[in-house]
Amino acid sequence: PETLDTQIEPVEAPEPDDAQDLLRELLPTLSEEDEQALADQVKTDNLAAISDRADWEGRLSEWDDAYYNRPGQKIFPWPGCANFWVPLTMMGVETYKPRLTESIIGQSPPILVVPSKDADERRQVLVEQYLNWQVQTQIPLDALVPQAAHLFVHPGLVVAKTYWKVTRHTRRMVREFPLDTSLPDVLMALFGADQPTDFTSTGELEWDGTVPASPQGGPPLAVRLKMKFLEDAIQVLIEQETVDERPAVDLLEPVDLIVPANGGDDLNALPWLQHRMFLSEDELRQRVALGRFDADVVNDLFRVGQPANPDQPETDAHEVRQSQAAAEGVEADGASSVKAELYEIFEDYRRWDINDDGTAEEIISWSCPSKLPGRLLGWDYLDNVYAHGRRPFRVGRFLPIPFRFYGIPLAEMIRGIQDEINTI
Repeated sequence: PETLDTQIEPVEAPEPDDAQDLLRELLPTLSEEDEQALADQVKTDNLAAISDRADWEGRLSEWDDAYYNRPGQKIFPWPGCANFWVPLTMMGVETYKPRLTESIIGQSPPILVVPSKDADERRQVLVEQYLNWQVQTQIPLDALVPQAAHLFVHPGLVVAKTYWKVTRHTRRMVREFPLDTSLPDVLMALFGADQPTDFTSTGELEWDGTVPASPQGGPPLAVRLKMKFLEDAIQVLIEQETVDERPAVDLLEPVDLIVPANGGDDLNALPWLQHRMFLSEDELRQRVALGRFDADVVNDLFRVGQPANPDQPETDAHEVRQSQAAAEGVEADGASSVKAELYEIFEDYRRWDINDDGTAEEIISWSCPSKLPGRLLGWDYLDNVYAHGRRPFRVGRFLPIPFRFYGIPLAEMIRGIQDEINTI
């Protein structure tokens, strides 16, 4: 877009709030030199790691060919011989998957709590019910486990990101109450214990107010009410900012986790790692509203615009994504592709001396190297984002290679048998 004003509404930073004073002290704005140094290092490491893993990405396509039964052109023992592919790899993968899935969610309930001391016995039932409610409602376990089992066997690497998900949005609705309902009862039904405060009249039967911020902090949330009295009912129009918080588990495409070579198999021991994310305009705005991203940098990103085809990065993963699209039977970069409207963002975890005290700290930074080189969308300390102080990734490998990150899938293990049977 030529100008931001004619294409995308500028995003505004949240109003300064006293509750954020200590956070601003913890996370000062970096100098231009420090920001560019960190952003350049993120980009350099990214390009180097992608180059180092080029052979692994090529194998991903070969393993896909074996799983999806894509026969290559046969010239042995003579050109034009029977071009038949025995689905050995697919049968092996599909045999393992239900067994793995059953081992996790086969029992009901999936989580059993065992008290470790007498005092815990009184809370056993309550804790067990709560944890099972979380994994069965807030975390779609029934959908996640089969997909994780598939990735575990093919391509032999499953990566899960576990975190606390915060989503901010505005709810708009009309609710109706009996004519004799009192105003306190209406407010109790609409807002529960978090009653609005600072109500001010903005018109006839119209009010603006706020509700307390979420338990994780942040500015108060805006509320607007408008009432209308009918002959037999009271109608209430509500516009309310809300923040939804819950535990979340996201499965990553293996190509979207980028790690250095020869770093070992422990993600927390790596000097750095990166998670490639694809975020929409709305998700970028939400991160600004939550104080995670810098509004000015996000506006600059909007001015630059989305990549021409973020689902096909120029540097890597091209063959892998084309292979997946071919298996699905869709155009990888078709006109309806959702990723055509997304921004490629790298979430970087590394040890870096961010405050010039001579000691490297565990930090997280967010950047878009392809569109805003030398700039950061934001940064934070790992301890401030995750109270446990660990990087939020868990990895499973079908056949681990000692002291190496990437393992071996079933397709590679039986490659020789698959080729022999095809030839015969």
